[in-house]
Amino acid sequence: MKIYVNGDSFTAGDGLSDPEVFPNLYPGHHFSDKTFDAAWCNKRHAILDGNLDLHAHWRTSNEKYVWPTILGELVSSTLFNDNVTVVNGAIGGSCMLGISTRTIAYLESLQSRAELPDYVFIGLTGTGRLGWYHEDTQDLGKIFNWVKSSIPGFYYRGHESKHKKLFETIWTTLSDEELLIDYLKECLQIKNYVKRRIGRDPIFLNTVGEFWQYKEIANNSKNLWLRMLWFDLLEFDKINDRWFNKGTFDQLTACGHLLPDAHAEYARDLARKHFGWGKSLDDRDAD
Repeated sequence: MKIYVNGDSFTAGDGLSDPEVFPNLYPGHHFSDKTFDAAWCNKRHAILDGNLDLHAHWRTSNEKYVWPTILGELVSSTLFNDNVTVVNGAIGGSCMLGISTRTIAYLESLQSRAELPDYVFIGLTGTGRLGWYHEDTQDLGKIFNWVKSSIPGFYYRGHESKHKKLFETIWTTLSDEELLIDYLKECLQIKNYVKRRIGRDPIFLNTVGEFWQYKEIANNSKNLWLRMLWFDLLEFDKINDRWFNKGTFDQLTACGHLLPDAHAEYARDLARKHFGWGKSLDDRDAD
């Protein structure tokens, strides 16, 4: 069995190994009433940008704790004579355009039916994140770099002034409804392509704290196009309500993510719902 996942930093696992990779620098976890430690995020970003070997080690260390890895281990325990391969295409800071582009490009690059995944999981990101196509869009070896993303809280970092001006203009011009419509269009592209390619709908996951705000925007909107997209794509309760609701978790990492134990619990919820894990006494927990 093959599982493909894509998403942003939560699905990539950014920050999960910070205490062990930066033992003398990491400022410690914080309570969830504080979104993230911007100073630590900027400092870590600068360190990793200046040391590619350390960056590779950091990514590998994060993978041990992130939910897609654990999900693969759990599903493996339910199957006999079938190894589970998990391909994680998530990149921290991604906008929905980036997630959509990487997902479709990866699946399109697979030549044979046997290479295609059996399941596709898409972790949602924030509607305020903007993206644009990079000049390397013709290089299949650089799918990860096709779309550049900007996060509202960090748009001042690493972008040309023309892009910063563009971001500011979009954020001050477009309404919440218009941003949500653009976001849902990317989800629709993912759904249509994945269904045609593997014969099964992708599984969208509410891996973003603002998901319930988006739900309110859709429910209160008079825009029929928006409501149609929302109810066709994302009107669901696939994960129990405690996930990604503000204040549910006592502690987060310094960069604002759930801790490794919560990732493991999240993976168990997915394994139970979508793969029947836990129904047999032979089903093992993740290592």
